[in-house]
Amino acid sequence: MHAQAYFVYDSKKSGGLTQSHLRFGDSPIRQPYLVTGADFVACHNPAYVAKYDMVRDLKAGGLFLLNCGWSPAELGERLPAAIRRGLADKQARFYTIDAIATARELGLGGRQNTAPPTPFFPPTGLDAPRPAARAR
Repeated sequence: MHAQAYFVYDSKKSGGLTQSHLRFGDSPIRQPYLVTGADFVACHNPAYVAKYDMVRDLKAGGLFLLNCGWSPAELGERLPAAIRRGLADKQARFYTIDAIATARELGLGGRQNTAPPTPFFPPTGLDAPRPAARAR
């Protein structure tokens, strides 16, 4: 597959927002603009759901993955109504993963960015060894 990546960085070095705009396809990709109709959106910092419109660029029927350690009850309390409404309006599929817990279980400490990328396989159409995200 061919891939194109475009990154938007916050001016803060630590704790700033980074947006990764990724495209995958069977032929070379030459779109010089940001993705505004995403099949897949992942939020790696659960605090961002209260700060940013995380589902704005998600396509109808798209997949939204939230990294958080929240229980189902906490998810109901902490996920803002605007995000829940946006997901419902777009009939989006919604999954959560606790990448920090997964990294610890694998002996990687708190380095969630090195946790297995299994949740990213389904949207790309690649085969994954087993699902790591759970449906909500």
